[in-house]
Amino acid sequence: MPRLLASLLAASLLTAPAFAVHQEIGQSIAGRIVDAERGRPLAGATVRVAGVEGSVLSDTDGRFAVPPLPPGTYTVIVRLDGYRAADTSITVAAGAPPPPVEFVLAPEALRLAESLSVTATRDERDAFEVPRSVSIVPETELTRTEPRTSAEALGRAPGVFVQKTNHGGGSPFVRGLVGNQVLVLVDGIRLNNSTFRYGPNQYLATVDPGPVTRLEVLRGSGSVQYGSDAVGGVIHVRSRDPLFSAGGTRPFASASGRVMTQGMEQSLRVGFGVATARMSLAGDVAIRNFGDVVAGGDLGTEAPSGYAEFDGDIRAKAKAGSATTLTFAYQHVHQDDVPRYD
Repeated sequence: MPRLLASLLAASLLTAPAFAVHQEIGQSIAGRIVDAERGRPLAGATVRVAGVEGSVLSDTDGRFAVPPLPPGTYTVIVRLDGYRAADTSITVAAGAPPPPVEFVLAPEALRLAESLSVTATRDERDAFEVPRSVSIVPETELTRTEPRTSAEALGRAPGVFVQKTNHGGGSPFVRGLVGNQVLVLVDGIRLNNSTFRYGPNQYLATVDPGPVTRLEVLRGSGSVQYGSDAVGGVIHVRSRDPLFSAGGTRPFASASGRVMTQGMEQSLRVGFGVATARMSLAGDVAIRNFGDVVAGGDLGTEAPSGYAEFDGDIRAKAKAGSATTLTFAYQHVHQDDVPRYD
């Protein structure tokens, strides 16, 4: 009996700090998502909180639960293909969780190319309504494929051919044109211009795909807006945009890695950031090592073709007024001894 009492006492001591931490973190936002016409539950809807990293999906019963949040007022946003997006404001208190919320989504016609484009018109518009030939490689595709370089990510865009002279390179052809006839932008800033090399060049491969959230390809007609170096088209790399916090200071961090068999890749990426109501910052650091390319079957190994790479980026935003936002961005890529294999 004394031994049993001692065990119960130890268990209570161990669980007390966990309860205290839960009280400091806050409460979870939970609810249900249903169809407006039939009232049936909707599974697979994306639920996110504005200003907070990450999202959750509704289950087969349409239910969801957002991880615990500090006390404050939050905007919860729900999206599902084929339905009109919905959002609502919810207040989280320290004492008790907020009451469950129900989102009723109205059906909406599903359109192809349901994405935003900035490149074709220089302002944000629905790609479906842009009167030009535009292709979008969305963040979901980049997350699923995890391309080694931004140039490789373009291989899935219609009308783009990527020529590779080496394992760490990639030169995009748009409508048969290449080099200084295809303009490459990174968040609106030119990576090349009409004075660059005429033939294939590898500049796009020096853009780390880690912070990239979208690739936009404007095929043709780009010279009207961007000049003679865009006669073939425009490739626009869009990077992560830090969000401001809806309440309080919120730091966040993440880590990811990837290892391939036969030593073809060992990568580690660490992300970090902090957000307040008037300032936000996000960045990451990556150490990547790519081994020689191992061909299928008994074709052997392409050697030397491997190389090492170090990437770093940081992006900060600050509100300078009611209608003015200042942005600072820095990206760094260092590749060691990238060999050429012919």
